[in-house]
This record gives sequence, C-alpha cells and structure tokens, in this order.
Amino acid sequence: MRKNLFLYIFGSLIILIFRNVAFGGTALKINELTGGRTRIVWAQDLSPEISDPFLTKKSHQLMGFDTYNNESPVPILRHLSNYWKPLITPDGQRIVFSHFKNKEIFVVNWDGSGLRAVSVGLATDIWQDPVSGIQWVYAIECDKWEIYTGKLFAFLEKYKIRGSGRLRRLLEGEDKVGWAPLYRFQLDNPDVREIVWDKTELGGKELVWFQLSHDGKIGAAAFPWPYCG
Repeated sequence: MRKNLFLYIFGSLIILIFRNVAFGGTALKINELTGGRTRIVWAQDLSPEISDPFLTKKSHQLMGFDTYNNESPVPILRHLSNYWKPLITPDGQRIVFSHFKNKEIFVVNWDGSGLRAVSVGLATDIWQDPVSGIQWVYAIECDKWEIYTGKLFAFLEKYKIRGSGRLRRLLEGEDKVGWAPLYRFQLDNPDVREIVWDKTELGGKELVWFQLSHDGKIGAAAFPWPYCG
C-alpha cells in the first residue's frame, strides 16, 4: 500500500475532495490516523456458543476493510473456517493466513480470488526485500512444534509439574524435546525456503509473536520461551 499512500498524500487536495464524497465516518477516521488509504484484515468469530480469542476453531470468516471504497467491513472469504493470524502483503494486494489445526499456510487475493495453499506450518510475518522486491513469509515449522508441545504437556500432566524451576529442569534434562524452528519461504516461489532461527522456542502454542523490522535487520519474539520477559 506504500505507493497508494504516497500518491494520496502527494495529491492531498484530491484526497480532501474525494473523502467528502466517498469516505464514511469510520474510513475517514482511519485515514486521519494512518495518513492515507488503509486496508485492514481480521478473522471474525461467528460461533454462537463460545468465543475463540486464539483462533483455534473453524468458526470464522476472513474480513477486510478498505478505506478507499468500503463504507463497512466485507467478507473476503465467507466460508466458515480457521483463518489464523491473517497478514496483508506489503503491496496490499493479498492476504496470507494459516489453518491452525491443519498447520497449512494459504494466500488469497484481496477480492477473495486465487485461494491456494503455499506451505506448511503457521505464518507469523511477511517481509518484502527492498532490493529484489521478493516477498518472504516467516513461519513456524509445525512438524517439530507438535513434537515439542505434545511431549511437553504430556510430561506436565504426568508429573503434575508446577513452577518454572521444575519445568526448566525438565526441558534441560534427558527428556528435552526439539524446538519448532522459524523458517521463511518466498510467497511466489514456496520451494525456496531457509531456516531463520532454531536455537530456542519463540512463543506459546497459540501465540507466535515473531515479527521482522521494516528494513529486515531486526526480529522480535517471545524468546527464549518460556523464560522470556
């Protein structure tokens, strides 16, 4: 969306006129906050029974809001499913999301077309190389993730472990299990992939916090999990 943002800021008089004609109250307030045209995406839980704050169920629609032409949010994908942590690509044209239970990563166009699976795991961020223009998706490799969480919670239940001291001894002892590595792949060429971090865990099972800075030089996450913070 950066090109659009520059265009609308540069043509501020056009923005003013256009806003008076087309933008609703919500869109206007968002544009005032962000400085230009903005797209927002989220997963909306439609379950009548129980809330799902961690997005682990299949009771959601993928929703979007574009301040350029929307007076209200619209469904991008109406089919009720799991749309874990939806991410907008840097150019604003596509959305990457994961299916939490199946551990699959998908991409779809903003208009809801072109839905396809691109990799396995859980996507946690997207970064565009400023030189090559390649869009990289950062994700957790969930085959090892399941080994880690499954064994961990089994031991916690078996030995009724409480407190970080005993948990630390368990993780560092002979029963230590493997970490779930962070890797990245090219969105338009998913076979090109590489490991980014495999030294420690990056977060809880439902919350993977890794994010990359705009210049791609700094990464932030809740690591080493679970001893961070």
